[in-house]
Amino acid sequence: MKETFFWTFSSDAISTLSDLTSEGFEVDWTVRSSSDAMTSGFVIQGEISGMIEFTPEPRDAYTFVHKLEVRMDKKNQGIAGRLLAHVAQDAFNRGFEGFMLCLSKTALLDYYVRRYGCSRIANTDRVMFHASA
Repeated sequence: MKETFFWTFSSDAISTLSDLTSEGFEVDWTVRSSSDAMTSGFVIQGEISGMIEFTPEPRDAYTFVHKLEVRMDKKNQGIAGRLLAHVAQDAFNRGFEGFMLCLSKTALLDYYVRRYGCSRIANTDRVMFHASA
């Protein structure tokens, strides 16, 4: 069985992620979307296979997902779903009932609704993941 785990990067460790483009990632993970943002990676057999950046919003009781990326050679293996579940668990632990929002690429809107059961927010590129998803 493959060893898998989530790794949350400290603010200082974010700068070490600059070499991820050579590992099959396109997003610059050294640039944080918010000073409060948290970055987690999903590790399989010692390799980072997916990354997610999110910010808990306690005042409004939800978590905002800024970035989500799966390594090119690891796509279609359920890694994005595991990353979203990791953030949903964090949202539950914070008392947010698992609510998450994300600004989606237009091409992924219908996929998120179909695959993860999230809801599109009005006529925007935002989707909401809720407890039933």
